Amino acid sequence: MADRALVVFSGQTDLAWQRLLCPGFRHCSLILEEGSDWLLVEPLATRLQVRRLGLASVDLQRRLTRAGLTVVETARRPPSDRPAPPGLWTCVETVKRGLGIRALWVQTPWQLYRYLGTK
Repeated sequence: MADRALVVFSGQTDLAWQRLLCPGFRHCSLILEEGSDWLLVEPLATRLQVRRLGLASVDLQRRLTRAGLTVVETARRPPSDRPAPPGLWTCVETVKRGLGIRALWVQTPWQLYRYLGTK
């Protein structure tokens, strides 16, 4: 299993209440490296979208940055023996669980960005 992951932050939103969040950091999604392919985990308001991107050997991070998105390269943490702490199902919680992050205080995309930047 590959440990490499990209967390993608966006300022776009269709939900009015998300406009209260930090501009540029109103939504996040997770892209996981799986062999020579990438797997997108996109937590949406109505469903969880998971799909293969089919972009082998492409500089995905640069492509996303050129599209105006903020991208942080990180790695998945080793699985824990303890269950994840309870949390609301949000894009941030989905990304945190996908990466194995257990930081309760990380609740918004901006807080997740700051957390990833300090690790």
